[in-house]
Amino acid sequence: MVKSEWSGNATFNPNPNQYNATVTVTQTGEYDFAWTEVSYNCSSLDIIRVVFHPAPSIYAGTDASLCKDGSIKLQAEGSGAFLWSPAGVLSNPAIPDPDRHACL
Repeated sequence: MVKSEWSGNATFNPNPNQYNATVTVTQTGEYDFAWTEVSYNCSSLDIIRVVFHPAPSIYAGTDASLCKDGSIKLQAEGSGAFLWSPAGVLSNPAIPDPDRHACL
């Protein structure tokens, strides 16, 4: 592994020698990861840069009860894209404040 513009730690699971390992970092930022393949007297090196962004801030509103055949307006806060589910009972699952109908 080659470090780049970051100050956090990277943890690999199950370990950094597995080709399909997953990585978790303690700080957001740019990380350069190196993979070296060795076969007899030859070796090959590849480096990939991965940018880890902070998790988005989101709030889905307070819990509410809904009676049979009732409706409610859902309200989420945050930035980016929204996708509520199950989509079939919502006026528009891709907006922050869709209407939820019990019998759409």
